[in-house]
Amino acid sequence: ALHSDSATAPLPGPPPLAPSRACQALYSNRSAANARLGRWAAALEDGKRAISLRPGWGKAYSRAGLAALSGGDEEGAYWYFANGLRREPQSPELAKGREGAIAALCSASTARHKRRHRLRRREALQTAPPPRPHSARAARP
Repeated sequence: ALHSDSATAPLPGPPPLAPSRACQALYSNRSAANARLGRWAAALEDGKRAISLRPGWGKAYSRAGLAALSGGDEEGAYWYFANGLRREPQSPELAKGREGAIAALCSASTARHKRRHRLRRREALQTAPPPRPHSARAARP
């Protein structure tokens, strides 16, 4: 019997096959399916498996890069996209992914910097000595 809540059910695992093109494609396609469902960790694991079975396949790097980027690992995403481009330099998908990862890294860096600056300023205000009251000087004749 099929369940109506299939979006929350885990995807079936691959059949126990020797590493072949079919198995590599299965991991890659399952990575894409998990990504569509927002399961970034599972998508990344499947992308990594596809890479391990076929290290020269750019699509596997693209799947892993998308999962890493969407899961919040900008540095990991950049690594996957850049290494995929080393294997398939003409891939527009990998080039676009790498640019997205770079933009996310810059944005994350800027957000971290702003957050760090606000925290330091708040700490400085909390630890600063209270201002000294101005003393009224006697006027000279």
